[in-house]
Amino acid sequence: MIALMPYTHRERVRFGDLDAMRHLNNVVFLRYFETARIGYLRELSPAHDPANPEADRSGLIFA
Repeated sequence: MIALMPYTHRERVRFGDLDAMRHLNNVVFLRYFETARIGYLRELSPAHDPANPEADRSGLIFA
């Protein structure tokens, strides 16, 4: 079993991420989650960089 450590990712909400009623777009929410996932993986395993195709080829799946 892998022991998971707490991780916090701060993301700026940009004007373009909001609609006219200042609600966050659903697609943007998923982009925030993906950005946090990549940041977490970089902290967990610095050799693994999901944004770099030349990096370590092992991967993790979040379900």
